[in-house]
Amino acid sequence: MKRFSLTGKREPPPTPPFRGLSTSRLPQWLKRIMTDNRHRAIVLKELEDREVLRAKYRARSRFKNVPQLSSLSAPSAPAVHHHPSDQNNTLEKFYSVSLSVVPRHQPLNRYSDIAPYDRGCVMVTQNDATRPSQYLNGNWVREVGGNAWCLATQAPLPGTMYTFFSMCTSLVPPRQRIRTMVGPKGAFFLTASSGPHTRTSERDGTHDLPLMEVMLVNQREIPDAQCIQSTLRISLRDPSEAVIESVDVQHFFFTAWPDHGVPNDAIPIIKLVHLVDDANSKKGGIESVAPVLVHCSAGVGRTGTFIAISSMFRLFKLLPDVSNDGLGDPTEDQPPAISPLGRMSQTVSEDLVALEIDGLRELRPGMLQRPEQVLFVYVVLAHALALGNGEGLSHGA
Repeated sequence: MKRFSLTGKREPPPTPPFRGLSTSRLPQWLKRIMTDNRHRAIVLKELEDREVLRAKYRARSRFKNVPQLSSLSAPSAPAVHHHPSDQNNTLEKFYSVSLSVVPRHQPLNRYSDIAPYDRGCVMVTQNDATRPSQYLNGNWVREVGGNAWCLATQAPLPGTMYTFFSMCTSLVPPRQRIRTMVGPKGAFFLTASSGPHTRTSERDGTHDLPLMEVMLVNQREIPDAQCIQSTLRISLRDPSEAVIESVDVQHFFFTAWPDHGVPNDAIPIIKLVHLVDDANSKKGGIESVAPVLVHCSAGVGRTGTFIAISSMFRLFKLLPDVSNDGLGDPTEDQPPAISPLGRMSQTVSEDLVALEIDGLRELRPGMLQRPEQVLFVYVVLAHALALGNGEGLSHGA
């Protein structure tokens, strides 16, 4: 699976499809990205260099926590010019991915090179302190500009299906409960042709968890948004098979996102972002605006792109502001106000998309893996602002 940015081999940055877009209503930093190829390359280079630094610290944390690797030479600590060398251990701890290499967790990772940060890692407590937490390769992510919480995760594997759908039920605390999922392509788990439309997870034999049943209740295509909206009913059953809980969850499956690329049209993704936000804003029995679960295959590239676009829409008042209604945040691991790597350069300091992407990469490794995914956020935001009512254009103007 090809990965962005960590190979050392550079390719010319792709030119995004900005042609035909009016720049008259856009903030200056967005106009510059659209018109200045050299500046565009500088922004991409700085974002890439910072993620390379994080990746080196992640690799060191892996070496320390895998017995068969600990005797080998760990990658040398990167030289960070604005940090004294004795802070390398602090940075290594901050960017640690050690939970992903715990032996019982390794089979639950879809890809060996995609690991969640330890801080904000999704450990499903299942609302019962007597049961061990269940690992999910995902991170709690808070939008930098929009301030909404998301769960960014890989698509479920057979061994993680139960934990994945537990996030929608009373097995987890209310502040973590999911009622809306979106998959920008990637794997989908139920289709209209899947027999009885059900998938049942096994009971945990050690801890006697309820039987879980996931049923496809309804499905419709939405051509304007190039997506399929599905209603999934997640039921928990006791040992006698009686239903003890049943909850409906909305899943949006975006069909127009090619592997290792981006959609060729911004309009459907704009419509999808609004559909997801509207579905998640409906109460559905949860007394807050719940986090949205966003997944693709690995839960980083297309997932990060969708989250970044949603955040920009909220920042520019193209989506409603969020309110947690007093329930609190889904994780105690709050995003850092300033990256341990320091602030981005003055050249990029007014670029709200670049700041968003760099902030998301602080919360889950590898978000928006590829340069074309980064540039697609600019493209979609420019289209949305050109089509919108102009509110929020004061941001960074």
